[in-house]
Amino acid sequence: MTYPRHASRHVLATVTNIVTAQLAILDWDDDTNLPFGPRFAAPVTFTDAPAIAADRLADGVGPGTVSITLGPELYPEEQELGGPSSRQDYPIFVDLFQPTYAACTALANDVRDTLLGRFPGTRRHISVVDQTDGDPIDGWTCELSDVEIVRPEVRLPVFWQVVKVTAEVYFPEVQY
Repeated sequence: MTYPRHASRHVLATVTNIVTAQLAILDWDDDTNLPFGPRFAAPVTFTDAPAIAADRLADGVGPGTVSITLGPELYPEEQELGGPSSRQDYPIFVDLFQPTYAACTALANDVRDTLLGRFPGTRRHISVVDQTDGDPIDGWTCELSDVEIVRPEVRLPVFWQVVKVTAEVYFPEVQY
């Protein structure tokens, strides 16, 4: 077993894939069946670029944008005294933008509930998937924890909420 190159990318993409799949199941990407209807909500489109730049929307960000980004990863910790198991936390931020407060809150609740494993087929304990071949990385598991919704106090032309989650990744440390 070798340590996967760009491990944080695999972790972020694994969580992103879970969120995007569940929001599609919940019709957030469907103009015709959108929760709240098209008059009050916008269908979601996803980006992995930061959505806010200097307290203003980044170019191209508007109602319906969902920006999923990785915060600064924390240092790995050994889990067993002298053992090969380690844990590394990856903070992930899901920025959500909608034209109405109600739609933004509903979308944030759906993302939160997805990450908490509250919908059928969703779980808090997942395998980290290698994005190059689509298979789980041997020995790499992830627990989604510290899920919370934040409502920033910055005034923007759209409603904005952030779902923060920590991906606690457990993996066998490479011994050379």
